[in-house]
Amino acid sequence: MRGVENAAWDLTLLQYWSCCANQQQNTKKLHFICSRDVALLRLASDLVADVDKLEMSKRSEMLFREHWGQEGAVLLEFYQNLSNRKNDPERAVNRGANRSDWDKLVPVLEAEFQNHQSIA
Repeated sequence: MRGVENAAWDLTLLQYWSCCANQQQNTKKLHFICSRDVALLRLASDLVADVDKLEMSKRSEMLFREHWGQEGAVLLEFYQNLSNRKNDPERAVNRGANRSDWDKLVPVLEAEFQNHQSIA
């Protein structure tokens, strides 16, 4: 369960940070992500990398396989599903979410990930 909680938190953090980082030019604010988690930092770097979709797919697949082994394929699919919903107006980040919205999102992502894992 601890691994699921950490993965859900990492994905939540990455989603929030990438949204802020992508708006830096407009807001004139810099957003840094600081962590000792190598996988998290590589994902963050990939989120803002200027590469084509095929290269991004290869990088992501390799990253998830290196850091999560066989479970990496399940995590990658989960991550890609979240990424595909990035412009969904129902997502908290697209509604101008506050901290309490993010706190509510972590258990939702944990449950979604657990359900996804049991199916895979």
